[in-house]
Amino acid sequence: MTVERIETGRRYGSSEPVAIRVVRRGMKATIDDDGAAVRLAERPAGWLERAERIVAAAGVNVNRRGVVSVPAVGQARTDRLVALVAATSLEVYDALLDER
Repeated sequence: MTVERIETGRRYGSSEPVAIRVVRRGMKATIDDDGAAVRLAERPAGWLERAERIVAAAGVNVNRRGVVSVPAVGQARTDRLVALVAATSLEVYDALLDER
């Protein structure tokens, strides 16, 4: 297993950088935000339902710990999927802040 942290050049608000984690196990990988969007938005009431709507539209996942993620196989689409998870994570963060 290898773990890589990719800095995207984006930021949650004006402070925390959006860094995406890529965990590889052979040819399979999980690309995720390590729960940063939900954690930084301080888990407002109803956060999971709002996050689920956003990730469904993007075609990625969110779990009960608040991790925005997508599975991948092989190397070919990793860059595109990292960008997708980063953008979706930011969208979740912004939506949760708007609802507070």
